Parts: sequence; structure tokens; C-alpha cells
Amino acid sequence: MAWDLEHPYIYMQEALSYRISDMDVSSNPRYYGYVDKAGKWMIVKEDTTGYTYRYIRGDSDYTTNWTGRALLSYDYYYNTF
Repeated sequence: MAWDLEHPYIYMQEALSYRISDMDVSSNPRYYGYVDKAGKWMIVKEDTTGYTYRYIRGDSDYTTNWTGRALLSYDYYYNTF
């Protein structure tokens, strides 16, 4: 599947064991929340102006982290995984 700038969550869902759980696309930046069966999570922050994507992940407490997503420290994929 090719990268889709309009719908990056589709690519991510296919590429990883995580599944989409939440989206906040109401403004810039956009956020996409993913969880796996074990409760591990990842949030992707998309800057629609600069077309950049940054990531954060954790092993538990997705709900709290999703709620505080704007205050989390995101990094490049290669630094996060």
C-alpha cells in the first residue's frame, strides 16, 4: 500500500500490529491513537503545515495519554521504536 497523505492512519494500521482507536483531526496538529491487544499504545502527531509526523508510545494507560496528547513529547519514528 502506498503512503496516503490524506489518510496516514490507514497505512499505519496495515503496517503495524496496532489498530486505530482514536483520531483528533479537528485542527493542526492532527493526532491518531493506536492500541494493540496487549494494551501497548502509540500516538502519531501529524503537522499538516510541514507534513511531518512524530511518534510516542507506551506499554499501558492509553486513555490518560490520549487525553493529554497535546502535552506529550513526540519524536521521530526511528527514535521511538
